[in-house]
Amino acid sequence: MEVHFSPDVEARLQQVASANGKDAEQLVKETVNRMLENRASFVAGVQRGIEQANRGEFVEHGQGASSHQQLISFVRQIRWPPAAPAWARLTM
Repeated sequence: MEVHFSPDVEARLQQVASANGKDAEQLVKETVNRMLENRASFVAGVQRGIEQANRGEFVEHGQGASSHQQLISFVRQIRWPPAAPAWARLTM
């Protein structure tokens, strides 16, 4: 399979790859693989949710709000947002 990018996108890929000690081809392969894994994980999670709903397993409104508040409290205790990786700080 061949993928063609515009010169601008190719230059940006080279810049990001160099900042991470990789070549552009390796960066693209890793990024696409990560995207596919994330999509598969998301689809599996949605499917689990549908199956739970079909079995009548729901979270009551009050329980959901409580869990949400616990998550917010936890997130406030950690550094948020996390420091951006070097490649994300590049000007594009």
